[in-house]
Amino acid sequence: MSTNKTTLVRIGEYIAKLRKENGYTQKTLSEKLFVGEKTVSKWERGIVAPDIDIIKSMSKLFNVSVEEIINGESFENNYDNKESATITAVKIYSEQTKKKSIRIVVLIFSLLVFTFTTIFLVDHHYRWSINKFSVDDIFHISGYFFQNNSEAKIVINKIIFDDTNAGTENEIKTNKINVDFYSNDELICSNENNYPDDVTLYESFSNYSFACESEHKLDTDNISLVISYYVNEERIQKKYFLN
Repeated sequence: MSTNKTTLVRIGEYIAKLRKENGYTQKTLSEKLFVGEKTVSKWERGIVAPDIDIIKSMSKLFNVSVEEIINGESFENNYDNKESATITAVKIYSEQTKKKSIRIVVLIFSLLVFTFTTIFLVDHHYRWSINKFSVDDIFHISGYFFQNNSEAKIVINKIIFDDTNAGTENEIKTNKINVDFYSNDELICSNENNYPDDVTLYESFSNYSFACESEHKLDTDNISLVISYYVNEERIQKKYFLN
């Protein structure tokens, strides 16, 4: 585990400790800091660090120093730890800012490519129809159908797993996920992801996107999506009709 990852875990554990000592749930703390409840869960699991402005607000709320939150423990007037924490903070937030900038650039580039590709297809490749679909269940899914008289494309731009166990010891973990598209029970395309170690379903679908193509027109009233994941070698499936 990298130094930054270790530090993120320590920060998360300290935030959880402060939250519990002050009698807050993840929900009430999220309301105090004006963030989502899942964001608090991500902090406490060491996935990401809070923004520095959030840490300032947190320090006032918990009556501890910013440096203590960044270091993940109480200093008790140990100035060597404060200096170390400051250096660590610079590394963490420089890296986090760099990653955000890269994600923004990639997102803008992807949107531009998607926009120009769509314009090209609509203007130059027959008459394409575009339909949006979404699912609102323990899996939140959104995407688009692109179709003309001779072919079809299906794009998933987001899958988010969300249930009541998120952020708890009972959170579902898996080492393999499958996403399959069917038209009239005929498999159109499939996407499989394998992980060397178990990860939570929330993490496995983080930043997930998928596109597939069909060489013939599809019956959009009978397209289904099947999500499969494995827990202790048991295959669990969820099927959704996309119309």
